[in-house]
Amino acid sequence: MSEKWQRKVRGLLALAESTDNAEEAQAFYAKAQSLMLAYGLDEAMLNRRQEEHVEPTTARLEFKGTYARAWVSAAFSVSSAAGCKGVYGTHYGRGGRGAPSFYVSLVGMPDDIEFVQVVMASVTLQCANAWKAWKASRFDWSAMEASDKVKSQKSYIVGYGMGVGDKIRRARAQTVAEKVTQHGTGTELVLASREHRVAAEYARLHPARSLGKGRSMNVGGRAFGEGRTAGGRADVGGTSLGGGGRAISA
Repeated sequence: MSEKWQRKVRGLLALAESTDNAEEAQAFYAKAQSLMLAYGLDEAMLNRRQEEHVEPTTARLEFKGTYARAWVSAAFSVSSAAGCKGVYGTHYGRGGRGAPSFYVSLVGMPDDIEFVQVVMASVTLQCANAWKAWKASRFDWSAMEASDKVKSQKSYIVGYGMGVGDKIRRARAQTVAEKVTQHGTGTELVLASREHRVAAEYARLHPARSLGKGRSMNVGGRAFGEGRTAGGRADVGGTSLGGGGRAISA
């Protein structure tokens, strides 16, 4: 992403985080999201010949802690909605000792990868806050077994990720429709080309893996539904661009 666009997005995100008004913050985050989604399409349409030479890239999102696997599932929901492919993996410390971390290896176009990194950096914090608020509203929380509490939070995280993914898909569909109106069917051709190149690079890097398949989890119930609803309300943004493979405590 060009420095000019980075400044615009960072400025909007800074405004969102500086206000105590939830509606204002939502508006700033939504605008930042819209700019990031539109950026890739505009650049592709302005540089269609050069776009053919833009290659898919890779990145890794890594998670640690009790809820790491739930966050891997959430990351799959977000990244697939953003047009990326991914595989699930486990990483152990030196010599195979210590607690493992769980990760998603992503393949996607550079602007889509960048978008996912920004979104996940923000969503992990938003989900934690939403979970605390929902948990506080549960009159029966203190009476629940410890294992049920853990399962409930995992379900909430997985649902939250799906809700965010739903929101991204709707936003992308709207942005694509606007760009088709602006640029004509060339937008659809560019998108098809990008999807084809991502799928081909994924197949090259991971020939024995299914596209975008994560590890299944036993989740569901009220917490899952509440999480998905809350995820649909999430502010899709972040505090910085980039982020790479830094592990996120989960």
